[in-house]
Amino acid sequence: AKGIVHHPRYWPPVALDTISFGQGISVTGIQLVTGLSAIANGGLLMRPYVVERITNEKGEAVQSFQPKVVRRVTSEETAKKVTALLKATTERGGTGEGAVPMGYEVAGKTGTAQKVDPLLGGYSEDRYTSGFMGFAPSDDPTLVLLVVIDEPQRFTHGGVVAAPVFKTIMEKVLPYLNVFPKGTMIVKNGTDALPTREASATGTFTEGVKVRKVSEKLVMPDLTGLSMRNALSRIEGKGLIIKFSGNGKVVEQIPKAGAVVEKGDICYLKFRSSS
Repeated sequence: AKGIVHHPRYWPPVALDTISFGQGISVTGIQLVTGLSAIANGGLLMRPYVVERITNEKGEAVQSFQPKVVRRVTSEETAKKVTALLKATTERGGTGEGAVPMGYEVAGKTGTAQKVDPLLGGYSEDRYTSGFMGFAPSDDPTLVLLVVIDEPQRFTHGGVVAAPVFKTIMEKVLPYLNVFPKGTMIVKNGTDALPTREASATGTFTEGVKVRKVSEKLVMPDLTGLSMRNALSRIEGKGLIIKFSGNGKVVEQIPKAGAVVEKGDICYLKFRSSS
């Protein structure tokens, strides 16, 4: 699909107003991701591709494909300015703050679009396409992601229904790509170590990471009420990516006790002092 983008010479007088907030124009998901990728790449428009290589029956590569620059669409300075604006969207009070995984910085944009009513004409009052797109880490982009929710129920804003999905996906994919949260400590070869402590803008955040490349399912233990040291000792060596905040005893854990998890999954622990 090509989307719908009419040449400006054919715009009616009202088009400049309506197009500025997303009506009278349409783009595909590939176009959105390609456009945002140009910002992430410092203003360079890249040609999208899906296949990395084609192999013969012996597994030998007969054709390979590499990233290809189409052209420069903005200056690097402009791309940096837009990135700063997109990053502000995900900061505290922004419409996309729900898209940010703990320990990462995201540049992104929410989107909430009324769908066309095919029976009555014009735009529907109760049917929406809601989304969020962004890239992370914002200062050194590794991944661009677009999440679109078709006709969400009860809530319609992209920052409410799509941003949390973006966050959940990024929390899984970024560590898989060896891009870890700020303040993490990578422990390899089974060496035991306690997590590090790092101050953040919102207070003190403590975080540790255990990385193993073994695929194995296990049952999440009940850590509620345990001290930090006891809780960590219960899950130490299980290969989970551990994120926690606060101090004292465990008052909340995700996944819940009894849930089936795999090595490499993220475990959130919230501690609170009894005092």
